[in-house]
Amino acid sequence: MDISKYASNPTESLGRIHREKENPQLIFLNDKNRIIFSSSFRRLEYKTQVFVNHSGDHYRTRLTHSLEVAAVAKLIARSLQLNEDLAEVIALSHDLGHPPFGHAGEDGLAEAMQDFEGFDHNFHTLKVIAQLEKGVFFENGLNLSYEIIEGLAKHNGPFNLESEFAKKVSELFAPFNLQLDKYPTLEAQVASLADDIAYCAHDIDDGLRAGFISFEELMQLSIIKMATSNRPFNKNNYQYLINNIREIMINDLLTETKKRITDNAFSSIQAIRKHCSWVVAFSSEMEEQKNEIKNFLMNNVYRNYNINRMRYKAKTLMHDLFYYFMEEPGCLPTNWNKKIINSDLKERAIIIGDYIAGMTDRFAIDEHKRIFYPNTSNKIHD
Repeated sequence: MDISKYASNPTESLGRIHREKENPQLIFLNDKNRIIFSSSFRRLEYKTQVFVNHSGDHYRTRLTHSLEVAAVAKLIARSLQLNEDLAEVIALSHDLGHPPFGHAGEDGLAEAMQDFEGFDHNFHTLKVIAQLEKGVFFENGLNLSYEIIEGLAKHNGPFNLESEFAKKVSELFAPFNLQLDKYPTLEAQVASLADDIAYCAHDIDDGLRAGFISFEELMQLSIIKMATSNRPFNKNNYQYLINNIREIMINDLLTETKKRITDNAFSSIQAIRKHCSWVVAFSSEMEEQKNEIKNFLMNNVYRNYNINRMRYKAKTLMHDLFYYFMEEPGCLPTNWNKKIINSDLKERAIIIGDYIAGMTDRFAIDEHKRIFYPNTSNKIHD
């Protein structure tokens, strides 16, 4: 079956909120460049994936994670004859809204902001591309195309239109109708599953490198037995193992996705959006194996005592920064302080949350020192 007919055609894009003169064929490629050239993307280099940025030179950062997700997404998109540029740019930008210190930082900021709508990195990603990032053609936001915005908004699937998330997103991107109660394009679905594939593989890699897990423990996992069936494990060179994990998951996804497309014989991309479930998907067996990996990583890597200690430090630091700036907004940098003039308490909290979420790990640590350690210089170096 020819799957390419379900690929997103850039010349049929629903365009941008603010119209621009450009070659329609290049709209998704232009979006990719806007992401790569943005300061938010550069800052991902110094934001935690699992291990805090300064833990070691070879551990994944939020940037290298995004690059690996993009590589997997592009490979899958090409294999399915979908639009590679669209899948790649959604993958590259899916974590732009992550605060410092990974999910620990997000949890800490969400706790601090619980009385002010909380904090969610998925929504913050949308806020970054819509408002916070300085655009080339517009003062605020990147003015990305409809298909990119839709893919990022539905990274975890559709939403109830009455949910707070759906209402906030709809307001953020008016007048676009993002059809938040429907599934996104196949390319967006590819990017979402590429995220799972990338972190399942690279978090095992980083866990082995850190000494948190052993090969003997890994052999409990069904996918590891498959990945080592033709080649014995070599603890001095286990990159083939990580590569095999990726390949096994990618091949399963390709087979299952082609089967679903063939079985349903969709009439159009819109029919895919209206479908009752993900079209790009793992088989039920691989879904079980993926969940087995996630549970293994949770118990053996993400909850290792070293990570737990850093998790506590990160949450405490996020609390400290938020409560300090809420009490002393005049200590915010000038450009941020200007934003809170005449703001009410909720608006102030959201602006402070935006400031903190944009920090890198090392900037947040340095900012904490500048505030709470009297012998530290107050001067900020961007």
